Amino acid sequence: MRSTPPATRRDLRRALVVNAATKPANVLVATSIALAGLVLAVPWLLLVAIVCWLALVVQTFFDDDEATRVGERARLSAPRAPLRPLSPEIAARLRAADAARTSIHRAVEESGLGLDDVALEVDALVLALQGHAARAQRIAEFRSDDAPDAVRERIRARLTRLLEEMDHVVSALRTLHAEILLADDLDGEEIVALRDRVQAAAAALEEAFA
Repeated sequence: MRSTPPATRRDLRRALVVNAATKPANVLVATSIALAGLVLAVPWLLLVAIVCWLALVVQTFFDDDEATRVGERARLSAPRAPLRPLSPEIAARLRAADAARTSIHRAVEESGLGLDDVALEVDALVLALQGHAARAQRIAEFRSDDAPDAVRERIRARLTRLLEEMDHVVSALRTLHAEILLADDLDGEEIVALRDRVQAAAAALEEAFA
């Protein structure tokens, strides 16, 4: 189930809304009812058409299989700038995050618990981490030989902080993987809490990196 991440969480949600609103089956049902109302001169059928369309849009938006298909299309169509060469210490952390993401996708697929939305949030989290890695690389490449001692110290401290944040994300992804492997023992409320933790982590990281 390995795949490249979507552009951003906001882009993915926008794609889900557009897909639900324009899905041919949803539009066809609503249009058929509306046309029937016009042909039969029954105005209240127009309201029925709108209500049916809204209900179908909501159902499509929250459908796990539909979300997976939209996510795959978004990932494949998202433009990508090539990553600049990374130093070993940064590249190793990025590889660890990607390996954890792949393991989470596999665990989600094997769990059969409908956690595809969790996998999509993890995709967004790892994508945000790629931008974080590029930022860390720019700082690592800074040549500070002629800079004042205070500036060099700030550079070192900033790079250390970025690397620690990457370590935190990798650790969180590995913990999430373990939780999904044990998800068979979770009840409905605990699975909802699991989703909430992933969404909160992805949102917080993306906002911080912005």
